[in-house]
Amino acid sequence: MWRQIILGGDARLDTLCYLVLASFRAQGSHLFTLQDGVHTYQLPIFESGLGANKSLLARWLGEYRAGAELTLAYDFGDGWRFKIKVDEVADQSRLKTNGTAKLVAGSGHGIIDDIGGTTGLTDVAKDDPGIDHPLNVNREQAAWRKRVDRLKKNYR
Repeated sequence: MWRQIILGGDARLDTLCYLVLASFRAQGSHLFTLQDGVHTYQLPIFESGLGANKSLLARWLGEYRAGAELTLAYDFGDGWRFKIKVDEVADQSRLKTNGTAKLVAGSGHGIIDDIGGTTGLTDVAKDDPGIDHPLNVNREQAAWRKRVDRLKKNYR
């Protein structure tokens, strides 16, 4: 499964996480962290033993360079991990886009919360080959935005 999202550099890292999680249909019922190789970010920050010591609310996507890789870990029990690669960065660190984002491509249905991670999803895919079909981005766009809004509310 994969997704391609266009997003401005003015997006905070929490927004990036909501966009990614919503694009893979995560329900938002579990904690998550974002790692950039140096820092581990979490919202809210609490002593989880995961080394999270930075807030997602204090950093922006535009602070990273093209080629940067981040890892979003969601549901520490099921162990969902999303690799995020920054393909391109505008000249300004915070391109003023008013927070607009667009889901432009992808493949696969997404995750299913509380299914047992990749092992559980692989078992379900044996019975439902439609789980691995190309994503219909045009049809998905409106539902994706609603899921993003729901995730924002869940984590506030």
